[in-house]
Amino acid sequence: PGRLVGLALASLGLWWLHLVQIWLFTFALGAPVPYLANLALAPLAICAGLLPLTLAGIGTRDAALIFLYRPYLDPATGAALGWLCTARYLVLALAGLPFVHRYLGAVRSGTG
Repeated sequence: PGRLVGLALASLGLWWLHLVQIWLFTFALGAPVPYLANLALAPLAICAGLLPLTLAGIGTRDAALIFLYRPYLDPATGAALGWLCTARYLVLALAGLPFVHRYLGAVRSGTG
């Protein structure tokens, strides 16, 4: 039970960090969105990006961000927010590329 609670709290904390990061992106774009509005809208856009329609949610998440954030952001700024959200994933994926060869070698040899 203690480990489960710890994992649940860690998951909630990670989600909160994602939402804060998106909120800070709006400040970086010069169009701050109210904190509570962001807490309500960002998860909906992230869930739209999880629909199996596009690669890595690119397009569906962006369209959801543009649509949902309309009261706070013009469409161009909403699209820029979508680009920043996509960049969050791409930067980490690119950072991991140097390690793929070693990982695949370990998997093939049965040690990974």
